[in-house]
Amino acid sequence: MLNLWNRIITTGIIYPALAVFFKFLENITFLGLIRYVFIRRLRFRWYILYSQLAVDLYVLFWFATELAVFLYPFTSLVITRVFSYIYIWRIVDIVQSWFNVTVRPPYQSTPPRALTLVLLNYIEIILIFTVIIFSFQDNFFHRPIYMYNAFFSSVSVIIPMVDPVITPLTLTGLAIYYGEIALGLIFLIVIIQRTVALFSHK
Repeated sequence: MLNLWNRIITTGIIYPALAVFFKFLENITFLGLIRYVFIRRLRFRWYILYSQLAVDLYVLFWFATELAVFLYPFTSLVITRVFSYIYIWRIVDIVQSWFNVTVRPPYQSTPPRALTLVLLNYIEIILIFTVIIFSFQDNFFHRPIYMYNAFFSSVSVIIPMVDPVITPLTLTGLAIYYGEIALGLIFLIVIIQRTVALFSHK
């Protein structure tokens, strides 16, 4: 009990609580569940699942699915809504990854690789919100739209220097709208941080 109190005095309670919370989110991501099943439960010695190669393949897998959904000419909003709910899980995954590699040490990666992954995550966020806006278009538009309309809408929301071309009509629309703005600002800060780290590294 005394050791716990000394740790609280030394580190406070906000950062340790956030660290525990985001570590939990890391464990329930798709890659975290794979690691848990194959390494901890089945005891396979697939430690490559903890490698940077596994992380790269994991990110590319998500990016490929998002790009495929973006490019496929869906006529039903039901299917894209299913993907939207899946991609909300991916958003949580991206945010926890950002916290765990940025705020919680140690972080074993080179600045060029870190910046590349962050930029890829930024593009992912744009594609994810493209699918979400398209799936929930009645929260923004009075008439049906195409996926490319949703793409330009997503880009206009996430980039601070561009005036948004959509207006939320419902509470759901407001949540999507300001959610993308918040993520855009977070990743803008991370991109600046990674860029500074890259030039400092050189």
